[in-house]
Amino acid sequence: MSEAYLNLMGSPYIMLTEWVPLAVNNVAQLMEKLEALEGKSCIVTDQVDKDPESTIFEMNPSRFKVSVIRYKVTDYIELIANIDDFTAPSSDVVCEDGSKEMGIHVDASGRISYGIRLAESKGEVERHSLDSVSRIISNLNTDTSKLMDVMLSNYQRRLLELIYYNESIHRDKFTTILASGIDPGIGLDELLSNPAYHGELRQIVNVIDEGRSGEINEEEYLILGTNGGIVVSADPRKYEKVMYFYSLLKGIEATQNNTFARIGIAWDEINGLQKKFRTKGMTHRDREEIAELMGNISLLEAILTYIKKSLAGIDEEMPVLLPNMSEDERALMDMLEIDDVLSEIRLRIDDAYFVLEDLEKEVNGLSTMASTLHEGELRKVFGALRENTAHSVAIGRALEMLEALIFGVYFIEVMNFIIIYSNGEDWLKVESWIPGVSRGAFLIVFTGVVTIYLAWKLINYMHNRTFEKIKKRIS
Repeated sequence: MSEAYLNLMGSPYIMLTEWVPLAVNNVAQLMEKLEALEGKSCIVTDQVDKDPESTIFEMNPSRFKVSVIRYKVTDYIELIANIDDFTAPSSDVVCEDGSKEMGIHVDASGRISYGIRLAESKGEVERHSLDSVSRIISNLNTDTSKLMDVMLSNYQRRLLELIYYNESIHRDKFTTILASGIDPGIGLDELLSNPAYHGELRQIVNVIDEGRSGEINEEEYLILGTNGGIVVSADPRKYEKVMYFYSLLKGIEATQNNTFARIGIAWDEINGLQKKFRTKGMTHRDREEIAELMGNISLLEAILTYIKKSLAGIDEEMPVLLPNMSEDERALMDMLEIDDVLSEIRLRIDDAYFVLEDLEKEVNGLSTMASTLHEGELRKVFGALRENTAHSVAIGRALEMLEALIFGVYFIEVMNFIIIYSNGEDWLKVESWIPGVSRGAFLIVFTGVVTIYLAWKLINYMHNRTFEKIKKRIS
């Protein structure tokens, strides 16, 4: 068989689940934002009204109408969103009873689930090709990210942007499909063993986990993959509770994997900065990168703390969940190896704390190195400033002396001009009381020295007076 066309029968239930860093206060904040306590429907958008006094508010297509249907303050909130606000092919979906609505569940554990009951899509009724369903899921994945980003706080969005390296719109979600059957009606062994079917199944679940896929009982089975799972049963909704719980773990696991990847990127950034410091020195931009790294480490620690709180909530939920399960549900729990998944998550989170602690120490060391280098650079700058200041002072003094000398020369010229034009040249030639020195020469030297001295004192007086005025203004 070179081609395969698999179809989901009936009205399959499609659920997308993600985990985001949420806690009690975040849920309460979301309720307030959506006016849940007033029981209103509202339109949410990522735009800001820049003219609130105007009666008109123009919005781009990124706006969604949501209605609150149930909530418990500080615990959970359940919403309904209009699929018509989504992009095609999501908007082409007709849900159960002809509605165009998608259910959303948000709780304080960080679990966010989006669910639809697919009744019709592009004319397909009671028989939906996996190819068509995969396109719907792909668009729902992006559309639900846009919707939730509008409702989350800036802090939550900042955490998601950090985890997914500024591509949070494409963040991972675990897909669950609960279907009454797959057409053609072949057995599970044929589906898993025949490569011709793998391409279509991988569109939904990604890489098939053949170790955990299998029969729940003689008539029901599970196809599980790295990003999704398909449960086939005459009454598939009875497994909703188990898959809902498992999808929470997979959501945490996805966030955990991306957080570890982000920590690895931070290590690479540190190594790059260290090499740069040794070879090229440090720039102002490098210091900004170190400060940014320190901030990111704090946020990564916060994400791990959120995960640990969610795991603590799961520990409280498990004793309540298990006693009310049927044998089939317990069989599915065993197939999913939920206890092992939980243990793996806990071990990796504990290990991540050690890695992050070492990363923090490395960044602090880098920050200390940057401060030391910065202080050295400042000392060089201040030393250069001192030298320049000394040179400037010396040049200033020389200019002041030159000004005084020029003033003395001008004064002598003025005196010489006066004496010549007053016919006093003969008097100047008479010998003074100093033998061999004429009166003119003595007068010129004496007048010049006195004038230069007075000019020097006057210049110093004016400089000191100006300095004192500036000093008073500063103080």
